[in-house]
Amino acid sequence: MPAWTAIFIDTCIFDSLRFDFRSPQLEAMVAATKQTGIKLLLPHPVRLEIERHIEEQTSRAVTALKTARRDHPFLRELTGYPLSREDQGKARRQISLKIYRGWQAFQKNFEVVELDYATIDLGEIMGWYDRQEPPFGPGEKRKEFPDAFAFATLRNYARKHSTNVAVVSADNDLLQACENIPELHHFPTLASLTDSLLQEDARFDAARALAESAIDELKKRIETNFPDRGFYHEIDPDGDSYVDDVKVLQVEIEPEDFDIIGLGHEAFTVSFRATVKFSAFAKHVDADSWVNMGDGDIMYLHRCEGTIEEDTEIDCIARFATDAKWQKAKKLVSLKIEDDLITVYTAAPEVDDHDYDDV
Repeated sequence: MPAWTAIFIDTCIFDSLRFDFRSPQLEAMVAATKQTGIKLLLPHPVRLEIERHIEEQTSRAVTALKTARRDHPFLRELTGYPLSREDQGKARRQISLKIYRGWQAFQKNFEVVELDYATIDLGEIMGWYDRQEPPFGPGEKRKEFPDAFAFATLRNYARKHSTNVAVVSADNDLLQACENIPELHHFPTLASLTDSLLQEDARFDAARALAESAIDELKKRIETNFPDRGFYHEIDPDGDSYVDDVKVLQVEIEPEDFDIIGLGHEAFTVSFRATVKFSAFAKHVDADSWVNMGDGDIMYLHRCEGTIEEDTEIDCIARFATDAKWQKAKKLVSLKIEDDLITVYTAAPEVDDHDYDDV
């Protein structure tokens, strides 16, 4: 029997997965809860937020298609590619319908308990707001009434039913709010929840030990696969920056970052975070060297290009095959780096291009 009889998954978790309801992390979590009867709690403000974010995800997908067509004209030759406004509207509806169907199918894995506002004490929530107590916070978070409503309904449900609730969220303010409620247990990722659900399995400790023994192999696979990511420089005001010739210098993996998210027949799946130090050739303009040329035109006087070095963190999922006695990791079956696009922040060395006297 799991330690929790109900779970709550925050919108930010679905955002991080880009509403891919067939993602390995969601499938692993569903598999781990299949025979437990765990309920899925869905506060009304979170349902509304999820539906709004699905529409936003749909809009971004259609925009990406339009951008791809602009940047790669040969895509016009592909059959079924949405070219006209009518085709793009049809694509928008199809994408939205697909995401909604995934969302509905995901919910069918659980007994969904919808939480309305009936148990909310507005006076209490305004007190949190006035004192800036979690889940309120500084900056934009000080007006996060939907988060406060959701938190209050989760707490009230847990207390009413005398049950523990697993709260899966990357929101640090929600973490701080849960710290004061014994019935609410925070998990920063789906992988961390799945890991905990699987701890009772007799092979859990063996899988963790085998993953730790294979760290060097994981590092080598990351060194090979990492340069195949897409790389984008944050400094890109004119749209002409690029990052190329990526070389991995070092990979660091800490054993405590391993989360076992799946146990199969002589196989296990592990989720972990790695730190990658790499070098790359970067080229971009000096964003601070712009001058107004009139009529809304801007020119950048200096450009930057050269080799830079940077560290980044990546999320990975690996599958290992074991021997029959779970004493040896026989093979690294697969390694997936979940970050498809790496943003580079380090500025390249400045190269003079124009003098101020030239303009």
